[in-house]
Amino acid sequence: MAERLKNWLLPLLFGSSVAYMIIKCYHNADAFVLSCVFFAYALFCFILFDLIRKTKIFAPVLYILLFVAVMTIGVRIISEGYRNGSFNMHLDKWFYGAQTEATKVFEYSFVLIFCGGFFIISILYYFTQVIYRVFGTLLIMLFPLFIYAKRLETINVFHFGIVLTFYIAVLVHNRQMKCDKNSVVITNKSYFACVGVFVTVVSLVTLVLPQPDILAVQEKDDTFFSNLVDTTAPQDFSDTSSLSGGRLSDEILFYVETDKPVYLRRQSFDNYSYDYGWSMNDDDPMFNKIPKQNDDYVNNTTFVSMIQMLDKAEELVSDDMYFDYPTVNFDFPQNIYGKVVNEDTFRPWYIQLPLYTTNTIDSNYNKLLHGEYKPVQGVADYVKNNSFKFNYLPVNSIPGEFVSQFNYSYSDILSVLEHLKNVTADLKELEIIEDLYTEVEYTSSRFDDLPELSPELYELAMDITSGLNSPYEKAKALEGYFEEENFEYNVDVYPDDVDDFVFNKKKGACGQFATAMTLMARAAGLTARYVEGFVVEEKSENSNSYVVREYHSHAYVEVYINGLGWMVFEPTVSGFLDFYHQKDALDVFDVLKKYGFFIAFASLIAFIIYISRNIIAECVFVFLINFFTPKKSIILCYNRLVKFLSRYLMTDLSSKTSDEIRLILKNMSLNGDILISIFEKTCYGYKEISGKEKNTVYDEYKALKRSIRKMKINY
Repeated sequence: MAERLKNWLLPLLFGSSVAYMIIKCYHNADAFVLSCVFFAYALFCFILFDLIRKTKIFAPVLYILLFVAVMTIGVRIISEGYRNGSFNMHLDKWFYGAQTEATKVFEYSFVLIFCGGFFIISILYYFTQVIYRVFGTLLIMLFPLFIYAKRLETINVFHFGIVLTFYIAVLVHNRQMKCDKNSVVITNKSYFACVGVFVTVVSLVTLVLPQPDILAVQEKDDTFFSNLVDTTAPQDFSDTSSLSGGRLSDEILFYVETDKPVYLRRQSFDNYSYDYGWSMNDDDPMFNKIPKQNDDYVNNTTFVSMIQMLDKAEELVSDDMYFDYPTVNFDFPQNIYGKVVNEDTFRPWYIQLPLYTTNTIDSNYNKLLHGEYKPVQGVADYVKNNSFKFNYLPVNSIPGEFVSQFNYSYSDILSVLEHLKNVTADLKELEIIEDLYTEVEYTSSRFDDLPELSPELYELAMDITSGLNSPYEKAKALEGYFEEENFEYNVDVYPDDVDDFVFNKKKGACGQFATAMTLMARAAGLTARYVEGFVVEEKSENSNSYVVREYHSHAYVEVYINGLGWMVFEPTVSGFLDFYHQKDALDVFDVLKKYGFFIAFASLIAFIIYISRNIIAECVFVFLINFFTPKKSIILCYNRLVKFLSRYLMTDLSSKTSDEIRLILKNMSLNGDILISIFEKTCYGYKEISGKEKNTVYDEYKALKRSIRKMKINY
């Protein structure tokens, strides 16, 4: 049994390291423990397969029956869960979705380890214990790569390095055991050192070489993930949120030419569930409503049109209607030019624009009342070109003392707009007023749903906004709460829900921060929505544009200020983008990539020193022997000769007597009598050793080494 365990150990470690990479996608916190469970499960299967194998002719039949039984159990577990409605999400959403506590379905995880593990273990056993095949074993290493590619996960280079190490160890070790029955497997220090050096060199070369521009299927087809969910929303929008955690890569998606940092919207979400997160209420017919002034983006911008109309209302006030519009002396923001240039590998089904875009060159889309941009009927591609230009208003640059004066109710605004509809004669103005009226009605009812808000979160929202009057002041207080309470940005932490994030962990990704503020804002009586898009803030080194990478994907909050419109608020703590530049375990490999040439050169020198270690040691010995006493020199010459013979015979001769060493040399047709005799005299004699005898021993030592080398020694 001990011999079997010796043969099984490396394959089991290889399989468990592969399992760890897969399990980490779905149970990050428990990945190590579950990998240990997998190791025990694999060991049990190896024992079982060995018993089946002993049945010889019945082995294939018994294995097929066992395989069918295992897979049947897995299918039954999943089908029973669907029938009973005990699963909180569909299998494909679990497989492809972001990892949170809410997405941990025990049944799926059990089937993954029990059924998927059985399949992997079967391949592992067959190609390492029955018929050793390099490419058969390689198939196992491809499983996590396939899953990571489908999920668009970033592979931890350290974890994959462990998998690669065990794979190479299996490759070397099992090939000796299986392909050459007469070979002797020597698992000494040299064996492990050679494998270690080989893996190190291969890993360094892999890291230094530039990556090819090869796209996965789902990267070429940006509708890949949209087609996995059941939705009646437009094909270019998703009905569920996705920014709930997980590290993103530094791949560049697009560039933005503009004068200052800006948030680019992708999509906002209305409804929140503790079980499913944010989703889009696409059954509402208002969702796809296109404003009448859609062709005029300036008038379609709430901020501009609302101020125009309310300024006009002040002029048209009657005795029975009083409207106190804020007046502050400041310059309203001017249009800012912007241009987006997408990389060839990035072709989104949405157009990324700021909240208050006033005009754009591309006319192939309509701005919806909900805030997104939808392709016009009959246009096949959403983003026709890889670049587009636009102008926008930086509403968040308006002084806070001005915005704080907007403290109107929906009924106040609606009554003013109703009055304007009755007194205006201009058709275009009437359309603008009707658009504004529709939007105010729309926002007054769509964003106040709090069916699952906990009493604790509601009470916290009330405490934070206590004593504040205007919506803007309340929103700013909620925005700054997370910074004041020392919350931490960490995408590797997965809170169970929003309450766990706010009251316990106080760590999470931008999605948790935006979710918490949106729900607390609604609890405080504000109209707020959860938004996903990109934060544009990284200046390009070679131009005046900004670089937008995958990890610039961001979730934030928009709050509706009656009389002004939507405004952007950032609840995520400052410096959140620095998280991707912190020096952690992964950054070791970033350093390797950055300083790859120097590290590769140093590694090459180290490798040369390692393979030349015996020559270097001999040179050092030759140099130092001139300074040793005759007695010490003779003992060192004898010991080095014994060590040299040990490498040649691949066995340890250090415990052999001088007579036994003499006999070994004689059997090799070599005469070492002079060297050994003087050595014995040195150790056991009473006379002083002369310098002439030292030189004689050294000359004999060199002659014996030359003779042994002529025997084509491989050491």
